[in-house]
Amino acid sequence: MPDDEIQLRAGRLGFDVYLLADSRNVGYSYQWVRPPIEFFGSLIISYFDGADMVISKPLGEGNLRAKFFAGIAREKTATGDPGNFLSLNGSYLTGGHIEYQTQNWMYRVGYTELKFKNGYPPLKPLLNNLRSPDLNAFLPVAAVLADGLEIENKKFRYFSAGIAYDQGPLQAQLMVNRLSSGSLLFPANRAAYLTVGYRINQWTPYVTYSASRPSGNKTPAGLSSGISPAVDILAAGYNDATMSQFSNQDTLSIGVRYDLTEKSNLKFQVDQINTKQYLLIRNNQANWNGKARLVTLAFNYIF
Repeated sequence: MPDDEIQLRAGRLGFDVYLLADSRNVGYSYQWVRPPIEFFGSLIISYFDGADMVISKPLGEGNLRAKFFAGIAREKTATGDPGNFLSLNGSYLTGGHIEYQTQNWMYRVGYTELKFKNGYPPLKPLLNNLRSPDLNAFLPVAAVLADGLEIENKKFRYFSAGIAYDQGPLQAQLMVNRLSSGSLLFPANRAAYLTVGYRINQWTPYVTYSASRPSGNKTPAGLSSGISPAVDILAAGYNDATMSQFSNQDTLSIGVRYDLTEKSNLKFQVDQINTKQYLLIRNNQANWNGKARLVTLAFNYIF
């Protein structure tokens, strides 16, 4: 800290792209059983190796903070396919946010870019077939579709904005984001959540609504079927790779947190889930109507 207004850090750092994002794996630190899936579920980074800088200045009745960071991601992220992971190792990350905080209010806007260094290995056979000279001799669009589906050296962008209010027993947060990328494997989507809690002694009942929706074209142009059995197989693989990533889901959560001690709490939460694109839901049955009720009891502690 060169002075009271500048803070510099280097090393392995938490990825706080959203409010609470850097502590989302510490259940004691927030009132929910889990962070809203529709909003936080799209985060594929928890930390990075690099540096950040925070500039803080008093402004009016509050404090203005600007944070900038850059570094390299190191993690692997699950894909829903057992045994297959997307490696982020070596992917370059840059971004920052501006935050203004008063006694009861916090306002924040942020932007981050992640440039994928690696491709997704299970996708390579499909991409190689789409790029084959024989196929492109009569379907030149196939190579274009392969380039659109590739993630290597493509950018993934996070844009977010949020407001938080905290006064006495009342707590409320509203966050919105938009995710986009240069790859059809990660189609653009928007997400938001609104949560309100009210503390009564050791009890904090709360209600949360969160939602995620596709943004832009929902159905990318693909290969025409019926040309040949081989092309039909490629078309099915292409459509599955693109359409399976669209997210259209919302959840209404009602719960209560009970503080046992200064370092432990109990939480009870009921989630009513309504999904159309199966965001973060795997092995769904063909006759499932997309609705589910999830009941959770959790014990959290810190030490």
